[in-house]
Amino acid sequence: MNRIDFYLIPHARSQSFYLFICRLVEKAYHSQHQVYIYSQNDEELENIDKLLWTFKDISFLPHVNSKALNQMSAPILLTDSIDDKKAEVLINLNTNPIVACDKFERIIEVVSSEELQKNISREKYKHYKSIGLNLKTHDLTK
Repeated sequence: MNRIDFYLIPHARSQSFYLFICRLVEKAYHSQHQVYIYSQNDEELENIDKLLWTFKDISFLPHVNSKALNQMSAPILLTDSIDDKKAEVLINLNTNPIVACDKFERIIEVVSSEELQKNISREKYKHYKSIGLNLKTHDLTK
């Protein structure tokens, strides 16, 4: 069964928000999972791409942007499309819920402290619940 994890964090979509994403990716990578980071915002993907190179001095997270001219295989893919993709972990930064949930063992939704983002995440939660998925919330705001 697919699992959807909602991480409630006390950060707006700022550097702290994206550093949290990098830590999630790092944890999944060290657990030997293939990870896709999905956003239809090119600037957001570029920011994450840079952070994955620099967020820690002592670690390297092998990743590639799906728009790269030389698309080599990597365990971490930054992508603006998941139509033909399948992975163990998907971090959804898009505003819409994932429709093809069966392509991913685990979907991660990170909820920032911004009211608009909270409302978007509530709608995603309702959608996932309505189709009977296993939902878990991690409240990191306390």
